[in-house]
Amino acid sequence: MAKEKINKKSGKRVYSVDKYVCKVVKDYCFEGFDLTKPMTIAKKLGIHYHTVEKIINENDGYHIPVYTLSTICFYKGIKLSQFFKEVERLYGSKLDDTFKIDE
Repeated sequence: MAKEKINKKSGKRVYSVDKYVCKVVKDYCFEGFDLTKPMTIAKKLGIHYHTVEKIINENDGYHIPVYTLSTICFYKGIKLSQFFKEVERLYGSKLDDTFKIDE
């Protein structure tokens, strides 16, 4: 009789900083776009439409790669440093290493 492996996966960590980064992308970088048309946003900003959907729809944010942020900033005509200064200005007091476990 073969032993069954018990696979206890712990939940995924969802960091609060992702939430605030996505909020700034959604509120400022997607400003002026129709949020019901992620394909249009994706084409204009040079990113995949699934990424746009995640940014718009995930309540706790999405762990967005720096490369994707860089691409968005390039197409919006801003520097990454400007983007992060805006995140810090708006949510600086909430930026820490806190997370929750998403089951």
